[in-house]
Amino acid sequence: MQFDFDKDNLPERPVDLDNLSYIKKWKRAKKAILLRNSNKVIQVIFSDQSELVLASGSGIVTFINSKKEIKKCPLQQSDQQQLEI
Repeated sequence: MQFDFDKDNLPERPVDLDNLSYIKKWKRAKKAILLRNSNKVIQVIFSDQSELVLASGSGIVTFINSKKEIKKCPLQQSDQQQLEI
């Protein structure tokens, strides 16, 4: 991997540095990598490049399959509603 930056050609910095999230804890499993971010989002990246994101603050579960198709549903939903993957 190569970055073509020098002192005259720096990437733009985010305006609000206080609200940047970062990886607080991580764990590598046989078929996935689990990440816990500082903003309390839990992210699971599977070996097939699919991804599960649990955002407790917004109450949303997001699944991104290996074809990069996105499905979202609330964390708390009735038994009759299901996230079809």
